[in-house]
Amino acid sequence: MDVASYRLGRCYRHIEDRVAAIADQAATLVTREMRTSLNPAQIVVAEERDVIDLVHQAESSAIGTTRNPLRRARPQLGHTTITDRGVRIIINATRLHQRHDIREINATVVHELVHVAQISRPDGRERIASNIRNNYGIDRLSWRDARAANRLMDEDERQAASLERLAQQLTL
Repeated sequence: MDVASYRLGRCYRHIEDRVAAIADQAATLVTREMRTSLNPAQIVVAEERDVIDLVHQAESSAIGTTRNPLRRARPQLGHTTITDRGVRIIINATRLHQRHDIREINATVVHELVHVAQISRPDGRERIASNIRNNYGIDRLSWRDARAANRLMDEDERQAASLERLAQQLTL
C-alpha cells in the first residue's frame, strides 16, 4: 500500500508512521472480510487545512474537470475518493492528533479501506463518478436518483462503521 504525506508538520509524523505500519495488514483484513480485492489505492496523510484541496484534486482528475464543486464537504477523520489512476484515501492528521488514541487511527484506516473495497465493486467506481459529476454540477441527478445515491452512500457508511471492529485485530 502506498502511504505518503502532504505538507505534514513534524508533530503529525507519528500518525503517518502508524498508518504506514498498519496499512497492508488492514488491507488484508478488509479483503478477507469482504471477500473482494481492492483497487490500487494511495493513502495520503495531511493536515486538515489541506484535506479539502486534496479531495478536489483527486475528484477533478477523476472526472476531468477544472470546475469547483457546488458544495465542499467538511473534513472528517478520513475521506476516500476516486482519482484518474485509482483510489485515494486522505487521512486527516489534525483530527486524529486531537483524539490522542492509536485505536482511532487503526479504526480510521480500516474504515477508509472498506470504502476502497466498496469502490472496487463492479459498479462502484461509476457510481462514485456519477455522484462527483452531480456535486460539480456537470451531470445533475434527478431528485429520485440523488435520493437513491444517498441511500446507497448511507448503507456504505454503515457497513464501513460496522467493520471498524477489524481494527482490534491489528498488531504492532
